[in-house]
Amino acid sequence: LMPPPGEPLSWGAASLADSLLIRKAENPLLFLESRLAWWLSVGWIQAVYTALLLAPSSLCIEYFSLVRWRAEKRKHSARRVCS
Repeated sequence: LMPPPGEPLSWGAASLADSLLIRKAENPLLFLESRLAWWLSVGWIQAVYTALLLAPSSLCIEYFSLVRWRAEKRKHSARRVCS
């Protein structure tokens, strides 16, 4: 980002908080007035993503292949122990 004309380069000039390039619809967290609301929103998003990581709601074909491979591996190791 470039500083306004005549202004020195600074970290404040690099901030997007006052930029007109970002709209509220694109990044609503930037426009929250309360830091508590920001922390609660970010915490909620992290909790949802963690839950999806641990218990995915929709699985892709690669996940099913991994589950099938592990089940077969477990089945073969159980046969070795039993026989």
